[in-house]
Order: sequence, then structure tokens, then C-alpha cells
Amino acid sequence: MNKKRFISNIKNEYTRNHLLAIDKARLRKEKYYDLYPKLQELDEEISSLTLKCARLLVKGKSLDHENDDRLNKKDLIESFKKDHLNAVEKKKKFLLDKKIPLNYKEPLYKCSDCEDTGYIEDGTMCHCYKQKLTTYLYDMSNIHKNMLEENFENFNIKVFSKEVNEKYGLSPRDNMKRIYNNVKAMCDGIIETNGIIFSGSTGQGKTYLCNCIAKYMIEKNQVVLYQTSINLVERIRDYKMSMAKDMDIGRSNYYQIFDADVLIIDDLGTELNNSFVNSELFNIINERMIAKKLTVISTNLSDEQLKNTYSDRISSRLMYNYDHFLFFGDDLRIAINN
Repeated sequence: MNKKRFISNIKNEYTRNHLLAIDKARLRKEKYYDLYPKLQELDEEISSLTLKCARLLVKGKSLDHENDDRLNKKDLIESFKKDHLNAVEKKKKFLLDKKIPLNYKEPLYKCSDCEDTGYIEDGTMCHCYKQKLTTYLYDMSNIHKNMLEENFENFNIKVFSKEVNEKYGLSPRDNMKRIYNNVKAMCDGIIETNGIIFSGSTGQGKTYLCNCIAKYMIEKNQVVLYQTSINLVERIRDYKMSMAKDMDIGRSNYYQIFDADVLIIDDLGTELNNSFVNSELFNIINERMIAKKLTVISTNLSDEQLKNTYSDRISSRLMYNYDHFLFFGDDLRIAINN
């Protein structure tokens, strides 16, 4: 399925869900009216009171004394409130006695925030709509399959060695406990961070922890964009180098890099680097820092290699503004397979 058709299908799905919820509410109301004619009478009584009050407000008359013009609007409103409250309480008692849901007439939307329209009251895109778009990007990168297994719930600290590393003065397991606890606290907002960078050689668990973060933040209704550095550069090029064709889609994909609540860049340093990439990468890192949006980066490059690979502006942001976590130890893939 191409991107344009996918977005169109999402919009159609929202329209169907919204109308379906309304239609089900209507059928539910009619069912209860057929079962309990008294319920319809109670609803009509409440509606009649409201309509009567509106008419009398125009005429300046009260509910109890329709011909007495001397009663002011305040008296009218107070009288209406009393009668309306009595009618509502009578209906509520009836619903409870018959074990009818109090919200029997209300549409039951899948998302109460946007009422299955995709947009909230101020016109901005709802979190559920954003996540549907992001989910498509996950499907493209096959991250959903990984997240079924690679998440905080399945995190196994025992795969890390207990043997103390002489160079760092602690074991890979103790180091991983420290990283795990800090990262989890950052995801929960307990510890503030401008960004997170995982560094270390291949097979140390960096990508695994990135997947843990992705799943955890999605479950907190955060919009997460997970991209390898190669895919990220391709996404940028698709927009920057594209002509008119699919321009709207390219623009949406590009600005999602900045708008996502969480951006995860896996394997930084594997992309083809040049001045264009350096400029775009700095813009992403800098803009997201200013907007206080979480960015997580994993890389096999050492601090020295990062400085030699990227511009001073990028390396200084990563070294001095990000929380840096170093992974070390044996290749976990070999240990797990053995």
C-alpha cells in the first residue's frame, strides 16, 4: 500500500468509526425505549422542561406562573433548575432500578479525546491519529515485531556478565542496571534530559534498549518515530530533493522528525556522511533540544570517532548536552546463542 492511499484509508476509517458510534447509540436508545416506554416519557419530560424554559425566558414568564409578568428571569431560572433537577433524578433512579447504563444514549467512541474524528477541539491532530501514522512507519521498519519481545517487561539483566571489567571498575551487569534505571526514570520524567546517547561496540544491547524505550513511550500515548540513521537520511533526502510529486507526503514525513514526541535514531554513523547530512542532523538535534522533545541515539562510534565524523556543532551537542551511556562487555548475541 502506498503512503497516500494509507493516509486516505485512515481518514475513511475515522469517518466510519465516528458515524458507527452515533448509529449504535441511536439503536441502543431505541432498544431501551421499546423495552421501557416509561424511559422515553422521562426523556421527553426533561426535553419539554428545557424547551418551556427557553420560551418563557423570551416572554419573561415563570414556569409556575405563566401569566405573571412580574416574576423576573432569575426566579424563572431558579424554578427551572428545581424542576429539571427533579426530572433528572427521577430518570436516574429509573435507570438504576432497571440496570440501564446511565450513558445509554451517548456514542461510545474508540477515542474519547477526538470522538473518532482524528482531531481535538482546537483543531490539532489527536494523539491517536498521530500514532496511526507513526505505526505505518514502524511497519515499514519492522519494529513492531521486535517490540513484541524487546521491551522493558522482558528485559533480562542476567544475560550481562557479573565479572568486573578492570578498565571501567564495574561489571557489565552493574553498568546495565545503572543504565536501565536512569533511562526508565528519564522516560517517566523523573530525571530531566536533553537527549540520550548509547555508545559501545556491536552486540551490547543498544538497539534492544531503543526498542524498549519505543514500546514504553507508545504505551504512554507518546508519538514515537524510530529510524535507523540510514532511513533517517533517506527520509530527509526524499523531501529535500523531491519535486512536486508526493510533496505533501514528503513534507509530512520530514516534519514528523521534528514533531514526534520521541525520536530514536539507531546506528548513527552507518549513514553516508557529508556536509548535507551534517547540516540536517545538527538542525534536527538542535531544534528538538529547543522544543524539549526526547531524542535517543545509539552508535557504535566512540567519542573520538564522533568528533572526527561529525561537525563540531553536532559532536558538542552530543557530548555536552546529552546524557551519555557507555555499553561494554562481551557480544550478547554470542552469549545468548551459547
